[in-house]
Amino acid sequence: MERRRSKGFDGAVVGGWRRFAGSRFRAFHAVGFSQGAVGALAGGAVTTPLMLALGGPPAFVLVASVLPGLGSLSQLALPWILRRTGGNLRGVTLLLAALGDTRGFWYAGIVALVAVGVLPHQAALAALVVLSLFVGLVGGLSGSNLLAWYHAVLPERERRFVSPRTGVVGAIAGAALLAPTAWLLHDIHVGLGLFVVPLFVAGLASLVGIYGLLRLPRPGRVTVPDRAHITAERPPALDRFVRVSTFGAIGFGLGPPLSIYAIVVLGLSPGFTIALSAIATLASVVAAAVVGSRLEKGSAAGILRAAHGIRA
Repeated sequence: MERRRSKGFDGAVVGGWRRFAGSRFRAFHAVGFSQGAVGALAGGAVTTPLMLALGGPPAFVLVASVLPGLGSLSQLALPWILRRTGGNLRGVTLLLAALGDTRGFWYAGIVALVAVGVLPHQAALAALVVLSLFVGLVGGLSGSNLLAWYHAVLPERERRFVSPRTGVVGAIAGAALLAPTAWLLHDIHVGLGLFVVPLFVAGLASLVGIYGLLRLPRPGRVTVPDRAHITAERPPALDRFVRVSTFGAIGFGLGPPLSIYAIVVLGLSPGFTIALSAIATLASVVAAAVVGSRLEKGSAAGILRAAHGIRA
C-alpha cells in the first residue's frame, strides 16, 4: 500500500512538471528564468564582493548590502499607484521591470568605467549604493505587482500550480549561472573587469523576463477601492502572521555578513562566497520542488509553519 501511494505521488509530481513544461506556460518559464538569473548575478552574491573589491570598508558594505531590503516597503504604494493609473497593472509592471530588472547593465557599465580608469573607485562605490537602493524600491514593488498579475489571470488552484514551479525555474537558473561565476572569480586577487561578465549576463537575462511579461495573459484593469470605502473586517489572525513573518525576515540579514566574513576575515576569494550562494540556491531548488508538489493540494499554512521551523 505504501509503495503504491509513493508511486502515485511520484507520478503526480512528474505529471505536474510535464504539464508545466508545455507551451501554455512558456511565458512563466521566461519570467522565472529571468528572476532567478538577475537575482543571482546582479544581487548580493556578486555586488557584496564587488563593493569590497572597490575598497569599501566592511562595515559600510554591510550596511549597503542590507539597506536595499527596505525597498519591500514600497509594496505599500501599490494600491495608490493602481488608482492613479486607472488599474493599469500590466503597464506599471513592465515599466518597473524596465527600470529595475535591467540593473545588470547599469552595474556592468559602472564597473567597466572603473576598469578602464575613467571612474574613481569611491565614485563607483557611491553609484552602486545609490543604484542598489533605487533597485530595492523598484524590486519590492515589482514583486508585488507580479503576484497581483498572477492573481488576476489565474484561478486559485492554477496559481498554486504555477507560482512554485516558476520559482523552481528561477532557482535552477540562479544555481546554474552562479557556478561558472564562482569559477570565474575564484582568484583572491581577481581583477575588477571580470565582474562585468556576470553583471552583463544579468542584463541580458532581464530582457528575457520582459519578453515573458509581454507574453503573459493580460490582467485587464485592476481596480483598487479607496481605503475609506472598504468595510471588510481585519482578520484576527493577521497580526500574528505579520509578527511571525517579521521575526522570520530577520534571518535574511545574515547573508551579507557571511560573505563579508569569508572575504575580509578568512581571506577567501569572491568566487568562494558565490559558490556558497550557488549551494544555497541548489537547496532552494529541492525545497521549491517539494513545496510545488504539496501546495497544489495541501495547506499553505502548514507549509509556512514547517518552513519557519526548519529555518529556526
